[in-house]
Amino acid sequence: MILEDTKKEHLELSVQALDLLTLRRYASSENIAAFSVTQDSVITAWNVVLGVAVMLWAFGYTQTKAMLRKSGRKQASAET
Repeated sequence: MILEDTKKEHLELSVQALDLLTLRRYASSENIAAFSVTQDSVITAWNVVLGVAVMLWAFGYTQTKAMLRKSGRKQASAET
């Protein structure tokens, strides 16, 4: 889990660095960083919405609700 988090942080920094290099002539670094963070947030939100929609389509409302509750309980018990 720690290794995956490190890879994700490295990837995010790489994307932000690439954004900075490609857009530095057109905008300030603060605006580019804000763009990059916003873009990541929008894509993540879209992925969650799309994932839930596909789960609803594939499994139906009742089973999707049960799976999400079961997953939440597992995470809560693992944290304590």
